[in-house]
Amino acid sequence: MFMALLSDAARDDLHRVGTSVYHRRGQDLARAGTALDAVHVIDSGWVKLWAPRDGAEQILDLMGPGALLGDVEFTGDRPHLCHVTALTDVRATAVSRDAFAALAEDHPEIYRALARSITARFRDEYALLTAHQARQRLGVLLGRLADRYGRTTPDGLVHVAVPLTRTLLARWARLTTAASGRIVTRSFGSDVQFRAEGLLLRRESLTTPEEDL
Repeated sequence: MFMALLSDAARDDLHRVGTSVYHRRGQDLARAGTALDAVHVIDSGWVKLWAPRDGAEQILDLMGPGALLGDVEFTGDRPHLCHVTALTDVRATAVSRDAFAALAEDHPEIYRALARSITARFRDEYALLTAHQARQRLGVLLGRLADRYGRTTPDGLVHVAVPLTRTLLARWARLTTAASGRIVTRSFGSDVQFRAEGLLLRRESLTTPEEDL
């Protein structure tokens, strides 16, 4: 994620010019259409990006520690494109637009990190758009979390400390909870485990072609 692309000096300066903010679970960090007054670096916790769709909440993405919120809006000088709500209690560093721009002038690597971060997110969205089967969509979304936030365990699994429930995954993949559960069980079996401490995944199984339900 964004912060992992920066040097220690740039990270330290970003936290120095920013303000530490706290958001309780369920609290909005941003609403679609409102002006972007600051970017936010997630220091701890998780948020969901979402938009209303057919009277329901369509999950667009999940973001956790090290992510930068407002990157696309900052580079495009646009208002917030979607709603951002805390999935857990969140601690973040808020940096005003002007301060962030000034910091990027002092640390050009910030612009490079922005470009790489945004490119990666568009690549993720392209992979999702071209995943036409439900099984493929689930694999893309689980793989996205593993690649962004995963830590390899001694037994070769990938642990992602994300508060992802089966229901939330289904909504993200635009499926019913029952359909998503059947596909996960049939296609991935024990290679995808929902635990209290997060997800346990076998990364290579997420891209194995299988017949969809």
